[in-house]
Amino acid sequence: MRRLKICSLLTLFIFCMTACEEKQEGGKVSPPVTEVSKITADIKITEGVSKQKVTTTPKLTKVPERKINEIIKGEVWELGNSQANLLALGYICENEGMLYYKDLNHEGYLCVSKPDGTDKRVLSKDSPRAIQVVGDYIYYIDDGIQSNTYNRIKRVHKDGIEAEVLGEERAGSILVTEKGIFFNEVDYIGRMELDGSGTDIVFKREDGGDFGWFCIYGDSIITGGVSGGAKIEAVKLDGSEAVTLYNGAMYPQISGETLFFLKGTGNMSAVSLATGEEKEWKGTYGLRSVFFNGKLYYTNMRQISAITTSTDVVEVIYSENSDKIDTQVELYGVANNRLYFTEKTTDVDLPVFRFYDLETGEIGLVL
Repeated sequence: MRRLKICSLLTLFIFCMTACEEKQEGGKVSPPVTEVSKITADIKITEGVSKQKVTTTPKLTKVPERKINEIIKGEVWELGNSQANLLALGYICENEGMLYYKDLNHEGYLCVSKPDGTDKRVLSKDSPRAIQVVGDYIYYIDDGIQSNTYNRIKRVHKDGIEAEVLGEERAGSILVTEKGIFFNEVDYIGRMELDGSGTDIVFKREDGGDFGWFCIYGDSIITGGVSGGAKIEAVKLDGSEAVTLYNGAMYPQISGETLFFLKGTGNMSAVSLATGEEKEWKGTYGLRSVFFNGKLYYTNMRQISAITTSTDVVEVIYSENSDKIDTQVELYGVANNRLYFTEKTTDVDLPVFRFYDLETGEIGLVL
């Protein structure tokens, strides 16, 4: 039976912390490794060949210590949504001034509207996640548990023409580019054309573990899984090398030339893919985060805070109900200069989908 149901990020974090605690020495959590080590057993390199062909594992050799900018080469990829929004389940996406979103305040359908809620249309009655817009199509994963296309990759035209299923895979997450769709299915990451044809395996795990999340930069895919303990890995798109970047870390996301991630200690961290310079913000326990206009916004489930990365100043952005014990605030990203989030308290039966305008401070419901 395929193990494709997406765990909540909070569950993944608890798993991460449990894995990290196994490495404690003298009451302190062992820091992420600084020496880059070759992955010797977890990943099978398939060099982009299709699933029908036999794959082999290249001979692995010791890799000297290197900075991340000496490992990962290339430039930023243009995707159909920001990688930060996608890490936060991809419920919102901005494209040409319009908001494409999962209508969490109503039936949960795939909708499009202007940022103020006018000109709203239902594009599909699917329950979407990983929403991305490339060209004339909106790509997404069908998140409807009762649907016969659950976890299938789909696309629908901007005009709302009937959605079509792409390929045969059931994906955990997708990254849509003009060069194709990258996706993960249980123990491998693959690629297909934008019309769903020509599926190839980019690389595959041999330990049977799942990929919790992946992102892309230059010549590499960066993965964040929890199999065998939380760790962040990088694999060349041509299958030539697989490298462990950090142990005891998870939730990698790319914004510009910076890789943001969460350490097992709970601290938000960042490393420049251009220079290799690293930074860690202690005491900033966070789950979902998004970098926008020089600030890293994140939630600790009670409120939304922001780090100004140039000055390291931390400020609280939203904490309207943080004094209530059962408050749960989940951040879903940035679009149209607004933060989108849900909030649940004892006053409501279901989480309320809201926005926070970063220019005016206005707080409102997503219509």
